[in-house]
Amino acid sequence: MSKKIEAPFFISIIVALVYLPFFFVDFIIIELMGGVYHNLLHLMVFLLVLYIIELVLGLLMDSLSKVISDFTSFEVPSEVVLFFDFFLSLGILTWLDSIFSTVDLSFATEAVIMLVHSLTLYLVNKTNATSQQDEASEEEKLAPHIEYEIELILREENYVNCINTIKMKYPEIPKTQIIKTVRRILHEQR
Repeated sequence: MSKKIEAPFFISIIVALVYLPFFFVDFIIIELMGGVYHNLLHLMVFLLVLYIIELVLGLLMDSLSKVISDFTSFEVPSEVVLFFDFFLSLGILTWLDSIFSTVDLSFATEAVIMLVHSLTLYLVNKTNATSQQDEASEEEKLAPHIEYEIELILREENYVNCINTIKMKYPEIPKTQIIKTVRRILHEQR
């Protein structure tokens, strides 16, 4: 019985620690810009709902941009994702502000909060992209003749067919390594 209680408790602690800095920053912004709330608990619930919606929205935006860049020749710049994330999140915050009668924020306060959130997301994504590029360059590469073959196949066929063709021809190579190599070569060709 205690193990069933421990897991959600520890997950809740981890989530609280992750969102605690955001809460403090948002609280300071709301206080400095004259936001009105009835009590701290209502503000905490308001911000928690906002964070959950932002998390889901961020996951959807990242997934959509990754799908677009993987299956088309267009790679979505992170600045475009930042732009859409800012305005969608601002709309959601305005909508939440209209629903919660116990919290009243000015539009300027909402805009500053979303600007801080969007810039933080942008910086985190840039840092992750840089570290992933470093990891990809350090990764073991496939043999040069296989990479050349991938380049030739990508000129004639799409991403998925290329992966399947290479996997059938070289079953000893893990599919994840083939996918990473095909993605890298596809992005290099653009």
